[in-house]
Amino acid sequence: MKLSSLQPFIGTYFKVPTDMAWGTLENGSWNGMVKMVHSNQVDIAISEFTMTKNRLNVVDYTMPLLFKRIFVRASNDAKYSEWGNFVAPFSSSLWLALGVYIVGISAYFRALHAIRMHVCAIPGRSCPYKSVFHVLGTFCQQGQGITPRSSSCRIVLLFTLLTAVLTLSTYSASFISNLSIPNSKFPYDNLEQMLNQGNYTFAVLRRSAEYDQFETSKVRFLKDVYRTHLAPHKEDLPTTDLSAIQRLCQRDKYSVLVSMDLAEGLMDQVGCNIVPLAKEIFPATLTMIVSKSSPYLGIINYYLSKLRDSGILQRLRTISWPQKI
Repeated sequence: MKLSSLQPFIGTYFKVPTDMAWGTLENGSWNGMVKMVHSNQVDIAISEFTMTKNRLNVVDYTMPLLFKRIFVRASNDAKYSEWGNFVAPFSSSLWLALGVYIVGISAYFRALHAIRMHVCAIPGRSCPYKSVFHVLGTFCQQGQGITPRSSSCRIVLLFTLLTAVLTLSTYSASFISNLSIPNSKFPYDNLEQMLNQGNYTFAVLRRSAEYDQFETSKVRFLKDVYRTHLAPHKEDLPTTDLSAIQRLCQRDKYSVLVSMDLAEGLMDQVGCNIVPLAKEIFPATLTMIVSKSSPYLGIINYYLSKLRDSGILQRLRTISWPQKI
């Protein structure tokens, strides 16, 4: 619904910034809606503005409308080998331990045969050579044609059988879980690891508060991210959340900083899976901006507080915000 069609806004003039930007500081001057408010072209900018230090120097903020979390989301580039899934449930160290266990038990039977041949019911010269297959048969749940008479042999075989049953049960559960629930694995968990990879692309919305924060950050690795990933591709950065999500589907090894709520709400419009990096969360406060020392700030905050206390703001968010959150 357009605001200009509502009764309280009849006679109000609405302007759209020509550069379609929220407002960032470039070469000492502002652009976007911040520029329009700062130069008194408009009295108030109605959008979801993130509070930043630079913007506070030129405009005033209304009371917070809502709070959001901004996640780094990455394209799902993980490729899985079909045959590799069969050994994926267990680590290589566990498979190695099972191999050593089987060889050790086989060596035990061979040593036992050499010391006390009559204890083991496996006849003649076949015991040393078939001991490995005897233990493997136990792990594969296969019956044996000959049963040892020695109590020590039977105890060891009992523990071998219990180990095999436990291993098989754990393997089956893990294997089914891996097939049912795909796990996306990425070579990095945060921005610093991504920067060290050197072959991943990171982006934020062009001329947004997030871009301004990276540009003016005093944190070393954030400055490196800006210098390596943002500054060289400044004109190629996405301008909207939808275009940012679409790039995640179209480009490999691509990540972008977007609002969690908006990204979830836009998933129906894209045809791929994207994964949030939970270790990179940027809290943000969304509000509107007015010109510095605006006489309307007090009355706007008064009515916004009434809307918040009565629950109307939350109701408006529920009916107008993306439902898939």
